[in-house]
Amino acid sequence: DDAPLTEDAIAEYREAFFGKNQPGDLTAERVKELVNALGENLPDDKIRDIVRKLNARGYFEFADLLRAIASALPTTTDPEELKTVFKTFDKDKNGSLTPAEIRSVLHSIDGKLSSEEVDAMVKAMDENGDGEISYDEFVKMMTT
Repeated sequence: DDAPLTEDAIAEYREAFFGKNQPGDLTAERVKELVNALGENLPDDKIRDIVRKLNARGYFEFADLLRAIASALPTTTDPEELKTVFKTFDKDKNGSLTPAEIRSVLHSIDGKLSSEEVDAMVKAMDENGDGEISYDEFVKMMTT
């Protein structure tokens, strides 16, 4: 599956947003450009909310920006769409997502995520404690 952004484009955005952001550095125009480059669309009021929240925090990282954008995007409950997204992560097609599979996809978005951060994300979603994300756990996470 092709990502909407090339690695060079992601690196450019990371360079523009990652690290030393100070209050006021982030603008609605920059966020809108990133959202559009990711193949998504958000209303201007949602973009302004993202900018206001991150600038109010002071220091933030690129991953914080991506999480804010992802949380503002509409979620789908369409079973076919959820299945397609799950299959994108499930590289070995065994019906569950390992930390390595999740790390692989997330690395293409933000190469700065540490193994510990990915492991913490998996632990938060892993309701049965088996160290992997089942399809049911994935659907619950995507729809709540």
